[in-house]
Amino acid sequence: MKLALIGTGKIIEDALFAMEPVESIERTAIFARPHSRDKAEKFAKQYAIKEVYTDYEELLEKTEADTVYIGLINSAHYPYAKQALLAGKNVILEKPFTGFYEETKDLEQIANDKKLFIFEAITVLHNEVFYEMKKNLNKLGNIRLLLIWPFLFFLSSPAVTMHI
Repeated sequence: MKLALIGTGKIIEDALFAMEPVESIERTAIFARPHSRDKAEKFAKQYAIKEVYTDYEELLEKTEADTVYIGLINSAHYPYAKQALLAGKNVILEKPFTGFYEETKDLEQIANDKKLFIFEAITVLHNEVFYEMKKNLNKLGNIRLLLIWPFLFFLSSPAVTMHI
Protein backbone atom coordinates (compact mmCIF):
# COMPACT_ATOMS: atom_id res chain seq x y z
CA MET A 1 0.00 0.00 0.00
CA LYS A 2 1.26 3.45 -0.88
CA LEU A 3 -0.15 5.71 1.80
CA ALA A 4 -0.58 9.46 2.16
CA LEU A 5 -1.26 10.67 5.69
CA ILE A 6 -3.69 13.54 6.09
CA GLY A 7 -3.07 15.58 9.23
CA THR A 8 -0.38 16.10 11.84
CA GLY A 9 -2.25 15.54 15.11
CA LYS A 10 -1.70 12.94 17.82
CA ILE A 11 -3.63 10.24 15.95
CA ILE A 12 -1.30 10.61 12.92
CA GLU A 13 1.73 10.48 15.20
CA ASP A 14 0.40 7.29 16.81
CA ALA A 15 -0.41 5.76 13.42
CA LEU A 16 3.05 6.53 12.07
CA PHE A 17 4.65 4.86 15.08
CA ALA A 18 2.35 1.82 14.79
CA MET A 19 2.91 1.30 11.06
CA GLU A 20 6.68 1.84 11.14
CA PRO A 21 7.55 -1.89 11.30
CA VAL A 22 5.02 -2.81 8.56
CA GLU A 23 7.11 -3.20 5.43
CA SER A 24 4.12 -3.43 3.08
CA ILE A 25 3.08 0.16 3.87
CA GLU A 26 5.03 2.76 1.94
CA ARG A 27 4.46 6.20 3.45
CA THR A 28 4.62 8.41 0.37
CA ALA A 29 3.23 11.78 1.50
CA ILE A 30 1.88 13.79 4.40
CA PHE A 31 -0.55 16.71 4.31
CA ALA A 32 -0.59 19.57 6.81
CA ARG A 33 -2.29 22.91 6.93
CA PRO A 34 0.24 25.69 6.30
CA HIS A 35 0.63 26.55 9.99
CA SER A 36 1.54 22.89 10.75
CA ARG A 37 4.05 22.42 7.93
CA ASP A 38 7.01 22.25 10.35
CA LYS A 39 5.37 19.36 12.20
CA ALA A 40 4.73 17.53 8.92
CA GLU A 41 8.35 18.03 7.89
CA LYS A 42 9.47 16.62 11.24
CA PHE A 43 7.31 13.51 10.67
CA ALA A 44 8.58 13.25 7.10
CA LYS A 45 12.17 13.23 8.29
CA GLN A 46 11.53 10.87 11.20
CA TYR A 47 9.49 8.33 9.18
CA ALA A 48 11.09 8.68 5.72
CA ILE A 49 8.01 10.22 4.08
CA LYS A 50 8.99 11.50 0.64
CA GLU A 51 6.59 14.42 0.16
CA VAL A 52 5.06 17.15 2.33
CA TYR A 53 2.02 19.04 1.05
CA THR A 54 0.02 21.97 2.37
CA ASP A 55 -2.43 21.89 -0.54
CA TYR A 56 -4.75 18.87 -0.38
CA GLU A 57 -5.80 19.06 -4.03
CA GLU A 58 -2.16 19.10 -5.07
CA LEU A 59 -1.45 16.03 -2.94
CA LEU A 60 -4.36 14.16 -4.51
CA GLU A 61 -3.19 15.10 -8.01
CA LYS A 62 0.55 14.51 -7.63
CA THR A 63 1.18 11.83 -5.02
CA GLU A 64 1.80 8.25 -6.05
CA ALA A 65 -0.22 7.11 -3.01
CA ASP A 66 -3.14 4.81 -3.76
CA THR A 67 -4.66 5.29 -0.29
CA VAL A 68 -5.13 8.21 2.08
CA TYR A 69 -5.37 7.87 5.85
CA ILE A 70 -7.45 10.76 7.18
CA GLY A 71 -6.68 11.69 10.78
CA LEU A 72 -8.26 15.14 10.94
CA ILE A 73 -10.92 16.63 13.19
CA ASN A 74 -14.25 14.81 12.91
CA SER A 75 -16.01 17.55 10.96
CA ALA A 76 -13.39 17.28 8.20
CA HIS A 77 -13.77 13.54 7.63
CA TYR A 78 -16.57 13.70 5.09
CA PRO A 79 -15.29 16.46 2.77
CA TYR A 80 -11.70 15.16 2.77
CA ALA A 81 -12.80 11.55 2.21
CA LYS A 82 -15.19 12.54 -0.59
CA GLN A 83 -12.49 14.56 -2.33
CA ALA A 84 -10.05 11.65 -2.07
CA LEU A 85 -12.56 9.14 -3.46
CA LEU A 86 -13.42 11.45 -6.35
CA ALA A 87 -9.68 11.69 -7.06
CA GLY A 88 -9.49 7.88 -7.26
CA LYS A 89 -7.86 7.18 -3.89
CA ASN A 90 -8.82 4.48 -1.40
CA VAL A 91 -9.64 5.93 2.02
CA ILE A 92 -8.98 4.96 5.62
CA LEU A 93 -10.94 7.26 7.92
CA GLU A 94 -10.33 7.73 11.61
CA LYS A 95 -13.36 7.24 13.80
CA PRO A 96 -16.02 8.42 13.74
CA PHE A 97 -16.48 7.67 10.07
CA THR A 98 -18.72 10.70 9.48
CA GLY A 99 -21.10 12.77 11.53
CA PHE A 100 -24.24 11.85 9.60
CA TYR A 101 -25.75 8.74 8.05
CA GLU A 102 -26.35 10.53 4.73
CA GLU A 103 -22.65 11.42 4.47
CA THR A 104 -21.68 7.81 5.09
CA LYS A 105 -24.08 6.57 2.42
CA ASP A 106 -22.70 9.15 -0.03
CA LEU A 107 -19.12 8.00 0.57
CA GLU A 108 -20.19 4.37 0.25
CA GLN A 109 -21.89 5.10 -3.08
CA ILE A 110 -18.87 6.94 -4.49
CA ALA A 111 -16.50 4.17 -3.37
CA ASN A 112 -18.74 1.51 -4.94
CA ASP A 113 -19.14 3.46 -8.18
CA LYS A 114 -15.39 3.97 -8.48
CA LYS A 115 -14.52 0.47 -7.22
CA LEU A 116 -12.48 1.89 -4.34
CA PHE A 117 -12.10 0.86 -0.71
CA ILE A 118 -13.16 2.98 2.24
CA PHE A 119 -12.60 1.81 5.83
CA GLU A 120 -12.99 3.14 9.33
CA ALA A 121 -9.72 2.85 11.26
CA ILE A 122 -11.03 0.73 14.09
CA THR A 123 -8.92 -2.01 15.60
CA VAL A 124 -11.23 -3.50 18.24
CA LEU A 125 -12.48 -6.12 15.78
CA HIS A 126 -8.96 -7.55 15.54
CA ASN A 127 -8.29 -7.57 19.25
CA GLU A 128 -7.83 -10.97 20.95
CA VAL A 129 -10.28 -9.93 23.68
CA PHE A 130 -12.96 -9.40 21.03
CA TYR A 131 -12.38 -12.89 19.61
CA GLU A 132 -12.58 -14.45 23.07
CA MET A 133 -15.79 -12.54 23.81
CA LYS A 134 -17.31 -13.73 20.54
CA LYS A 135 -16.27 -17.32 21.21
CA ASN A 136 -17.78 -17.24 24.72
CA LEU A 137 -20.81 -15.03 24.05
CA ASN A 138 -23.25 -17.72 25.16
CA LYS A 139 -21.48 -17.89 28.56
CA LEU A 140 -21.81 -14.15 29.19
CA GLY A 141 -25.55 -14.27 29.80
CA ASN A 142 -28.09 -11.54 29.01
CA ILE A 143 -26.03 -8.52 27.96
CA ARG A 144 -27.84 -5.31 28.88
CA LEU A 145 -25.07 -2.74 28.52
CA LEU A 146 -21.98 -2.68 26.36
CA LEU A 147 -19.34 -0.03 26.92
CA ILE A 148 -16.72 0.34 24.23
CA TRP A 149 -14.91 3.62 24.69
CA PRO A 150 -16.02 6.14 23.47
CA PHE A 151 -19.37 4.49 22.72
CA LEU A 152 -22.09 3.25 25.05
CA PHE A 153 -24.72 0.79 23.86
CA PHE A 154 -27.86 -0.10 25.80
CA LEU A 155 -28.93 -3.55 24.67
CA SER A 156 -32.17 -3.88 26.61
CA SER A 157 -34.24 -2.29 23.85
CA PRO A 158 -35.70 -4.73 21.31
CA ALA A 159 -34.82 -2.21 18.58
CA VAL A 160 -31.09 -2.65 19.25
CA THR A 161 -29.37 -5.62 17.67
CA MET A 162 -25.75 -6.47 18.36
CA HIS A 163 -23.91 -8.12 15.47
CA ILE A 164 -20.69 -9.80 16.47
